[in-house]
Amino acid sequence: MEKFFSDVVDFDLTLHEVYEKVYDPVRHIVDFWNVYDINVCREYLFELLIMYWGNPQNKKRRFTTDQMTAFIIALMRMQMSYYMAAQKI
Repeated sequence: MEKFFSDVVDFDLTLHEVYEKVYDPVRHIVDFWNVYDINVCREYLFELLIMYWGNPQNKKRRFTTDQMTAFIIALMRMQMSYYMAAQKI
């Protein structure tokens, strides 16, 4: 499978996993913060802004495209987990 389609499938699975009966949003939240602390999140988000702005100062990228994709999917999963956890309260 091409890398692009593999990323799309990972993204799509993230959207559908919240419907599983064994879905545990708190586990996903804890997993996210165990991998990405607040400083690492800031670095990833800053890198995303540089990519969005077109890298005006031609700085060398700190993260690969695969790392950025993994972060975006993990961030979205964590945000959905916070939403689902709030719905259960």
